[in-house]
Amino acid sequence: MIGKSWVAGILVLASATAAAAASEVAGPTAGGSAPAAYSQPQPQGLITIFSNMGGKYPKAIYFCCNGFFIQGPTSGGHELWDAQAFTPSVNRTLRRIEVALAYGGGTNQAVIGLYSDNAGVPGTALRSWRVSNVPNYQTCCVVEAVTDSAGIPVTAGVQYWVVVKTGSTDRDASIGWLYNTTDQVDAVPFAQYCSKDAGGAPCSTANDKWSAIGGQIPGLAFAVKGD
Repeated sequence: MIGKSWVAGILVLASATAAAAASEVAGPTAGGSAPAAYSQPQPQGLITIFSNMGGKYPKAIYFCCNGFFIQGPTSGGHELWDAQAFTPSVNRTLRRIEVALAYGGGTNQAVIGLYSDNAGVPGTALRSWRVSNVPNYQTCCVVEAVTDSAGIPVTAGVQYWVVVKTGSTDRDASIGWLYNTTDQVDAVPFAQYCSKDAGGAPCSTANDKWSAIGGQIPGLAFAVKGD
């Protein structure tokens, strides 16, 4: 098993054996599409609305070994959800979100959501997907890909949020959202939701609400695509 600890909400990995790092996901995600490896052909005809994934480097799509945790209320710490923002440059129809996630413990599933903006933090959920069989830490390079065939309109100049959280069926989950490998300079808007009531551990941000943490460098790896 891969050891892990917390430093200001950041996942820090301890030692691991090669066997513990060898597993990758297999099978479809629940409520979304099958996990997509960048070494495989990508969907044709979709335009990248935002991405910090290393698509040109199939062996380094994201950083395998560090990022931020998403935790359910019975995972052993406080309940903690993460979000990163993007702003389309032109009007688009969003059809696909890709996120670099890694399994840390508990129930191996999480919820990926597209949210509106509410004064600089996630607002209303526009669409949510449950994913499961997330790959183990220190494996690369599979991403969790979720789709909406009908499409979700997104407006130029308006900020939206990609959220990774836990739900009612994965309250003990501990899932990592991994750093990108393409941009170590530009900050990406970042927010966290923390609940110390559920888990008992203290929150560094305001309790039971989303808090803007500021620009995250490096950003957590994700991509948003559409037409």
